[in-house]
Amino acid sequence: MPDTYSLPDGLIVWAPNRFEAQVLHREMFVERSYFRHGISLRDDAAVVDVGANIGMFGLYIARNFPRATIHMLEPVPSTFELLEMNVGGLRGEIDLHLHNVGLAAEPGSVTFQVDPKLSFAASMRTDVVEGSRRDVRHEAEWAEAVLLDLPRTFPGSRLAQAAAAALKNGLTRRAALTLVSVLLKLDSRAKAGRVKEVECRVMRLSDFLREQVIKEVDLLKIDVEGAELEVIEGLPEADWPRIKQIVAEVHDIDGRAEQLRSMLRTRGYDAVTEPEEWAVHRLLGITTLFARRASSVS
Repeated sequence: MPDTYSLPDGLIVWAPNRFEAQVLHREMFVERSYFRHGISLRDDAAVVDVGANIGMFGLYIARNFPRATIHMLEPVPSTFELLEMNVGGLRGEIDLHLHNVGLAAEPGSVTFQVDPKLSFAASMRTDVVEGSRRDVRHEAEWAEAVLLDLPRTFPGSRLAQAAAAALKNGLTRRAALTLVSVLLKLDSRAKAGRVKEVECRVMRLSDFLREQVIKEVDLLKIDVEGAELEVIEGLPEADWPRIKQIVAEVHDIDGRAEQLRSMLRTRGYDAVTEPEEWAVHRLLGITTLFARRASSVS
């Protein structure tokens, strides 16, 4: 069941678990993961957050750009409830719009695979998510990645200190990897029983912009667990000039990251990709795409 969690800077959020709250907070507030490679915003920027999840990015925007307008899209109803609980109270402080809808190449209804204990992994393209994974032949690789990421997730904690120490040598390292491998296997089995199929409404990005009368987007943030290409395919050629900057998490299956980078470059963007720093994300084949129009002013 979701609960409230207090984060290192005093922010309190509703989340499925502390791990998810900590990871998202570190990405948004500590590492400012979406503001690299020249990505920046004016105080009165227009932001569209596709795959808003529990709202951590919106909380960051509200704190740092209080004059901004932000549209947050989250298709999964249970996650949308958490989004509303976390950011809904900011209405009146910031120009905030919440939408219980996802984006795709075509409008309609699609099936999402949802793990209630890991809301940010919900996906309508599990084939892409699974297909982008690195070919890992031993569970110890996943276990090592988890241990490497713990100090970033829970900096300064005893758990993080124990993980760092365990990776340093011999028997302790082998014992830790074995233990985490067993825990991962147990969780994988439990996950099979937790995952639910949820029907969610989706629409095209171009239709969303027209419906909401959004003439220009200063930042389009996309984090949709494998459906990033479908989101971008929902934007016809005539609408591309309206999008000034894009940051997208990409599951790099069949060269998708380079495909998207080339697509954006032909449309007038300076576009670069950057592999994820999280060890687990690297095994999942996730990279981040940053794109901004050479003529955009921030």
